[in-house]
Amino acid sequence: MSTKNRDITLDLMKSLLVIGMITAHVLQLCYVGGSKWMAAFSLFINMVTFSSFMFCFGCASWLAYFRKYPDKGQVKGKLFRNFIRLLACFYISGYGYVWLMDSDFSLSAAVKVLVLWKIPGYSEFLLSFAFLNLVIYVLYNKIQILFVNKYKIGGGILCSLLSTFIPYGLVLIPVLGVFVGTTKFACFPILQYFPFFLVGLYCQRFGKFGSKKLWLLACLATLSSFVYVLYTHEIPVRFPPSLFWILWASAFTILYYQISSVMGAWMKNSRCRILADVFGAYTLDYLVISNLMIFALRNVCGKTFEWYECCLWAFAILVVCYLYGFYKLRKKSAQV
Repeated sequence: MSTKNRDITLDLMKSLLVIGMITAHVLQLCYVGGSKWMAAFSLFINMVTFSSFMFCFGCASWLAYFRKYPDKGQVKGKLFRNFIRLLACFYISGYGYVWLMDSDFSLSAAVKVLVLWKIPGYSEFLLSFAFLNLVIYVLYNKIQILFVNKYKIGGGILCSLLSTFIPYGLVLIPVLGVFVGTTKFACFPILQYFPFFLVGLYCQRFGKFGSKKLWLLACLATLSSFVYVLYTHEIPVRFPPSLFWILWASAFTILYYQISSVMGAWMKNSRCRILADVFGAYTLDYLVISNLMIFALRNVCGKTFEWYECCLWAFAILVVCYLYGFYKLRKKSAQV
């Protein structure tokens, strides 16, 4: 099974994010509650995961698109296919939530999900990733121009961060909330999280992952959020995202990448590499599969498990995901 062309650091980072996200989802939906440690773990995973996935998406976009194709016309087909695939993932997960969690089999609910008027829980991030492909296509040439001057990149990041002050309550159309945020559902708006995409793109383009300036800015951003928590005794607002919620993940995202880089150097030529390759290859598929399994588990058993039982269920789900990914990767290699 040949996987030498894959970026093992990105695969490992996505693997860590998938493991954390699946475990947190099991805890959030099936854990009986009571442990402050589990609550803290769940909060940490919530804080770092989507931001870090956006960072990974930025890194991967440079490798797959911006490095190879100078004009957006050359990537139109690829981005559109990714959009359709991710939209399909959203519908599968979304209908799973409506049927298994809400037990709503009405035609009205089905139509609302279909036309994106109802955005089901635990599926919103998939819709954001789907539309991110369209955003990349529309802004493709402008993003290329940004990288002519690092100050333009900084300006783009600053504009995205200022968008956290949008009056979210005025955004009444759910699908618009995917782009700019809303109070209508638990959204992951592309505009507010776009700085992580740009930083990932920048780091991959210029090889700045270990830059002292990057670390300093990331640490200052995260520190500002901790100061906010200490001063207000409140967690930054997540839905829709406040400025300090966005900034909170900055240093942890870079730390995730650095840990993955160290692990990748060790695993690169070892038999353990297959773990990173399998989990990194079909990340979004795993999130859909795990969502459906967790929704079914919650539907059958309710919120009745202790934390260690939740961890065992998360491990079982990860094994299923691994077997799925291993089969797909082997089948793909056989066709080459």
